[in-house]
Amino acid sequence: MIVTACSSSATSIGHAADLVKDGKADIMVTGGSNASLILKKF
Repeated sequence: MIVTACSSSATSIGHAADLVKDGKADIMVTGGSNASLILKKF
């Protein structure tokens, strides 16, 4: 299983920080979540 939630969250936080730093935004709300979904066959 490949989990990408952590890297996606870090990317969105970094992008938001750049937007604030460059003055393109005053405030940003970012984050991410992870849901491990396993389909079981019965």
